[in-house]
Amino acid sequence: MENLPWWTLSPSPITLTFYVILSLYGGFKIARIYAHNYKRLKWLTALSDGAFMLGFVVITLDTVWILCSGFRFGWFYPDSIPQLLACLFRNAGIIALCYIFTKDYLQHRATEKTFMYFVANVVFMVVWFALSPSPAYTDWTFALRFNYPITTAALSFFTSHVIGKALVALTYLTYFR
Repeated sequence: MENLPWWTLSPSPITLTFYVILSLYGGFKIARIYAHNYKRLKWLTALSDGAFMLGFVVITLDTVWILCSGFRFGWFYPDSIPQLLACLFRNAGIIALCYIFTKDYLQHRATEKTFMYFVANVVFMVVWFALSPSPAYTDWTFALRFNYPITTAALSFFTSHVIGKALVALTYLTYFR
């Protein structure tokens, strides 16, 4: 097992940058749509609402990722089950917070497309995990840590950071269309 550089930590700088951009976009859209709701610090409040809406989508999909990982690879790596359970409890708390803070936006802005893209995300993850022979194909840092070929890490990175993030963005952006 190798020690990895800082840029491979989770969430990666690419992921954080992606989430910041989506949060800013959502915050600016919310500020325009619901300008009348904000009395003070309109942009700051709208940005936090955009971040909480994104958090709801991302953490819900992260929970699906954890469940897929547990069901697919938990049998082979039983030592990982307590960590996965802890992550599920953590995510449940974060999802509840995000929902409480942005319940009205989530309920009033969700469309059939939002649900469709969310289901597409879930189906994508289930198929991805079902077809993956090891966790290295679903977690690029796992592939790097355990010295899998760089092609495996690159495929995993592409799948999660290009296809997966595109589906997350499509799901989130439907709140503003």
